[in-house]
Amino acid sequence: MTTEFRYLNGLVAKWRTLHWLQLFLLALGTGLCVLFVTQNLIWASFWFTLTFAVFAILKKPWKLSLKQLCRTLDAQLPILEYSTELLLQNSKDLSVVAQLQQQKVAERLGRVKQDIRLEHRLGLFGLIAVLLAGLGYGLYRAGVTLDFSPAQTKVPMENNISFIPMDAVDTLTKAPTLTSQQVHIRYPKYTKLAPKVSSEMNIQVLEGSTVSWQLQFDAPVDTVWLQIDEDSQPMKNNENVFSIAHQVQNSAVYNFKFQDGTGRHYLSEVYALQMMSDVPPEISIPELRQFSSFEYDQPAILQFTCKITDDFGIADAAIVATVSKGSGESVKFREARLAFDDQIAVGAKTISLNKQIDLKKMKMEMGDELYFYVEAKDAKTPRPNIARSETYFAVIKDTLTDVFSVESTMAADLMPDYFRSQRQLILDTEKLIKQRGKIKAQEFNFTSNELGYDQKALRLKYGRFMGDESEVVGSSEAVQMGSVKDGGLDAYTHDHDGDNEHHLVEEEHDHDHDHDHEHDHDDGNTAGNGQGQADPLEAYVHNHSDPEASTLFAKSLKAMLKEAMREMWDAELYLRLYEPEKSLPYQYKALKRIQEIKNSARIYVHRIGFDPPPIKETKRLTGDLDKIGNVRRISEPELEDNAKHIKYALKSLDPIFAKGTVSKEEQHLFVNAGNELARLAIEQPGKYLQALQYLKLLSQAEDISDVNFKLLAQQLYDAIPNKPIAPKQGRVPANTMNQLFLEQLSIHGQ
Repeated sequence: MTTEFRYLNGLVAKWRTLHWLQLFLLALGTGLCVLFVTQNLIWASFWFTLTFAVFAILKKPWKLSLKQLCRTLDAQLPILEYSTELLLQNSKDLSVVAQLQQQKVAERLGRVKQDIRLEHRLGLFGLIAVLLAGLGYGLYRAGVTLDFSPAQTKVPMENNISFIPMDAVDTLTKAPTLTSQQVHIRYPKYTKLAPKVSSEMNIQVLEGSTVSWQLQFDAPVDTVWLQIDEDSQPMKNNENVFSIAHQVQNSAVYNFKFQDGTGRHYLSEVYALQMMSDVPPEISIPELRQFSSFEYDQPAILQFTCKITDDFGIADAAIVATVSKGSGESVKFREARLAFDDQIAVGAKTISLNKQIDLKKMKMEMGDELYFYVEAKDAKTPRPNIARSETYFAVIKDTLTDVFSVESTMAADLMPDYFRSQRQLILDTEKLIKQRGKIKAQEFNFTSNELGYDQKALRLKYGRFMGDESEVVGSSEAVQMGSVKDGGLDAYTHDHDGDNEHHLVEEEHDHDHDHDHEHDHDDGNTAGNGQGQADPLEAYVHNHSDPEASTLFAKSLKAMLKEAMREMWDAELYLRLYEPEKSLPYQYKALKRIQEIKNSARIYVHRIGFDPPPIKETKRLTGDLDKIGNVRRISEPELEDNAKHIKYALKSLDPIFAKGTVSKEEQHLFVNAGNELARLAIEQPGKYLQALQYLKLLSQAEDISDVNFKLLAQQLYDAIPNKPIAPKQGRVPANTMNQLFLEQLSIHGQ
């Protein structure tokens, strides 16, 4: 029964620990109460130790034994049949009946382990400790304190204030001597710091603290003054103990001055009163990226944890969010103050707060942007310190616009306006899907077919824009014309080709099918050239009826256009089959391809703004410039090289131009160089945009044939600040003497 015996031993150890913890809580409450009342750590430690020792002797937690535990378990769990003590005995020393009972109790004990409750009064003792600590704190706030600090009758010489006589000193008259000096520092209540007593006159205190000085002399003194900066204040005299209090609002220097009974004046040394400002809270959000974007068909949820720390406690924290809708002159802003999901522990020095922001619950749509930051206040009074985090951005991607661009008129918008109707098709399809089952099947199929027709019209426009008029439009027209009987439209059409029929090659219709193909082939060659040879101008002209020869887009854009067209074809197919659910993914893909085409030629340079400090309404338009100082500009040399990657990129251009390819490492280098150049582009708009575009090509594109390396190198070189001056060959005056000298040098050099 070793397992059960070990388990009971563990229970006894836990039981004893709980009883020791009871005594600790009681002693802690007593010590805190004494600490608040006496403001003396020695007395508090003494009462803590005394209380703990006395109650330990009375309670004797170390005497809790296994037998007491077994009796407690028997009284608590009747299922053990008052036989728990059998588990403490060796089974070999028991009778057969006792062994059976021992096994039975062991088996039942294993089943009721979770029901065992050890007897203790931890909650009661904890409540008593809290009440004692609260009592001491209440007495402290009420001003009921006891000063057990030893009386300071003689100040050490190294801390003693030395006075210098200001008048002619009579050597026969002894000057008053300082016998006691004390500095009492009472910190602001919000800091919850205990008052401090010292004899050191060079003081370093927190802003808003109250400093009191007490000076005592061995001889009568008429008046003592405290001189802080240019202010001189007399100290109060209470039985030859001079005292004064001062609330610290800024750093200063001070000294003392006194007049003795004979009218002579004495001046002390100058001491420093250094004020430390309360540091604002520190806010960090380590798990959140500064810019987040979400697709329109995905959940738009921001989940993050904010950690806030302050040296004396946090009073409040919230999220200040701004939602922007629209763009340009029609932009609208909506501001909201969001609370965290967790409750703020007021007064805590470190807190971690969780927040989940659902952008769609904030009524945000595609293209809307969310700007937010965390604002925290500390417990400082009367004006708390307010800190704010960095601004974070979240946007629901819009398929039609981009967040940052150089300027709307500068970005290359190669796509026509009618491509934007693809988004309306998606909205209508989603609306139709929601109506399935709510409208008649005939109406549903009709609407789906109409959407398929609209998708077809968009695809045809798309094809004409690619340059395949004959392939897409012509074929459909041929089918329509073929269904009309010959001559049916003769009265309504203009036959411009009828007058030239004698110039055409006569077709033969009486041959079989195979022979027709042969003649068609021959006729095509004959029609192309009278001698059966290829057109000599074919290599020098653009055939706009051939979509492969279209020069409207670059090769990469043409591939994306074809891919978008294939997606439109599949979307139309499922709409015609009355299955809009299957058509919707293809519509999204087509819309995405269109957006990629629109944005492929854009050049992005982030704008940075200036957030001026707010001006009080009472100060506006008053012309009050009392607190306005002169502008001082101090130029300091920049130690950091802000064009490091630009220099590396400039060195890499010649090898890349020679080999014609860019490696992954070089692409990463050009990305960094583009970031450095973008900062210069913001300061000097329009100057480095061409270089930015070439850097983008080098960092992303595989084909770098469009890069003007000469222009790129020139602009990169111009962007480097503090360039070293290159040596230049000076001009030597051409005369006969110099020419003869150079000839002699060349002769001797050979």
